[in-house]
Amino acid sequence: MLVASFRHGCKLVALDDRGDDSEEGQLLKYIRGWVSRQERLKFMERSRRGTFQKVREGKVLGSGVAKYGFAYVLDGEGKRIGLRAEDEAIGVVRRIFRMLAEGKSVNAVSKKLDEAGVPTPARSVLGWSRAQIRNIIVRDDAYRPHTAEEIAPLLSREVAATLDPERTYGLWYYNRRDVSRWKERDSTGAYRERWRTEVRDREEWLTVPIPNAGVPLEHVEAAREKLANAKRPSRAGGREWELSGGILRCAECGMAMRARTVRSRKGGSHLVRARGRQVPPGLVRGPLHGRQTLFEVGDKAPQIGGANHE
Repeated sequence: MLVASFRHGCKLVALDDRGDDSEEGQLLKYIRGWVSRQERLKFMERSRRGTFQKVREGKVLGSGVAKYGFAYVLDGEGKRIGLRAEDEAIGVVRRIFRMLAEGKSVNAVSKKLDEAGVPTPARSVLGWSRAQIRNIIVRDDAYRPHTAEEIAPLLSREVAATLDPERTYGLWYYNRRDVSRWKERDSTGAYRERWRTEVRDREEWLTVPIPNAGVPLEHVEAAREKLANAKRPSRAGGREWELSGGILRCAECGMAMRARTVRSRKGGSHLVRARGRQVPPGLVRGPLHGRQTLFEVGDKAPQIGGANHE
């Protein structure tokens, strides 16, 4: 609408704009814009200092969903000031650590949780992912028990003085990541928002003690050691297994069948189809090296790995 108005000679004027199109007017606009920008930066800095002060006082801040297994504690004004453990969800966290400490793999743990119908942290219908379990085990100290003497150097004197030396605590971090956002123009000329997340230096993190999650320390250490020693699965599963010599051909178009990899949450599925066509009818599924593959059904079914796919 603005572009169309400009084409007809219209001008956009702000209510607080006291300048004109002269050089003096342009200079006045620039000065007012610079003053507004400095005021915004000062407001952001004041807000940042206020947030840091609340965290140093031992308050848990946040605008999103609470950490899995916990719920926010509210004050009389409805503001978030802390975390408390939720019995059902924190029980799932203890179960995850226990199964890994007993020697089960991350994949086996995710399958067990899906079979039991346990909701994921994000309530996703796709079920538990390996990344979600790894984040709970490795990336978070909220579930690891810490003694008061251990975490006192990380806290302010006022907060450290309130700790009970007979109890253990989890840790909640603030100012842990630095998120940079900017806009850039793509090939179509439209502006798209981009962002990059980096982990700050450990000295810049702010720490708040939270209630103990009830996970034994030996389970935490055993689970983390298991993930640290785990080998990354081979990525050879993403390789296409081409049919040699074009032996298998489409019954409809006569073209040679070729492999195609289709990605899904549970892994890659390798399909065999005619070049430039969707998978034609008359195909059946059969295992090939642990993957699902489609083969054409003809007068004689192909022999793959000793299995007759009919």
